[in-house]
Amino acid sequence: MLEQNKSSAPDNEVPYHCAFNFPAVLLTLGSKSWPQLKPVFEGLVKDPRWKVRRTLSFSLHEVAKILGPDLAETELLPVLLLFMKDIDDVKEGVTENLPKFIEVLRPEQRDVFIEKVVTAFGELKDWRKRVHQATQIRQFSKVFGVEAVQKHFLPAFF
Repeated sequence: MLEQNKSSAPDNEVPYHCAFNFPAVLLTLGSKSWPQLKPVFEGLVKDPRWKVRRTLSFSLHEVAKILGPDLAETELLPVLLLFMKDIDDVKEGVTENLPKFIEVLRPEQRDVFIEKVVTAFGELKDWRKRVHQATQIRQFSKVFGVEAVQKHFLPAFF
């Protein structure tokens, strides 16, 4: 369906609207429909327009909640890591909602992921974004535990 609506015209807004509404469609159809929706999702993730990827990046944590921990780890974690390496407009969506995404993962997967999170934060150049991430320490301490936050996050922020 998404393939049919691809157009070389720069004003084709169909993929943007698909990205915006993807979590609602997935919620309505349920996680059992993931095999049918996965090709659409992958097309949106690879869309060359940053506006489409940005929209999807801001709702990735909601998709993870709907799919549950197992599918979030196998299907969405690579997308999250990809978005964290994308342009700042796309990266902003996943970093803003990162604690909510990580909360969906199983605790043993969270521990593996903490190093990648700290590395991504270390790459933030804009002081405003770093301040925003520092304000998320409370949320990260709930997800990772106080000891992990003190060991990994505090040195990255200071």
